[in-house]
Amino acid sequence: MVNRMMIANLIAAVVLPALQVFTVPQDRLDFVCSVRQLDCSGLPAPEVRFADLPGRALGMYSLVRPNVIWLDVALVDPLHAEAIVVHEVSHYVDYHLGLPLDRCTTEAAAFRVYNAWVVTQGYPPGYTRYDWFIGYGCYQ
Repeated sequence: MVNRMMIANLIAAVVLPALQVFTVPQDRLDFVCSVRQLDCSGLPAPEVRFADLPGRALGMYSLVRPNVIWLDVALVDPLHAEAIVVHEVSHYVDYHLGLPLDRCTTEAAAFRVYNAWVVTQGYPPGYTRYDWFIGYGCYQ
């Protein structure tokens, strides 16, 4: 039998994160544009929303809602979340500046930003993703 505490815990774990909406801090958008050497003046920062993302995705940018980047509700590591945010903001910038959106080109740029964030922020070893192209099937 389901009790009230179980329902409350379920709401706290699943529903509440999905209702949270944040705006990406301007310095994250500025970082992405600086690393990529792009002029993003006038481009507003996207929203961050949480959802149960498909597959093993921890972050996602979708053209269905082009002013939103998504983080998976199961993402609990705040350092990894920050790196994923700048990665997804890179996709957001590609779309809004009319840059190529083919999978390998946009992922190469996004992982360059991701790795630059990890290194410049002094993350501990293990956060960089230099082998990303293998899982994405790029450059083989």
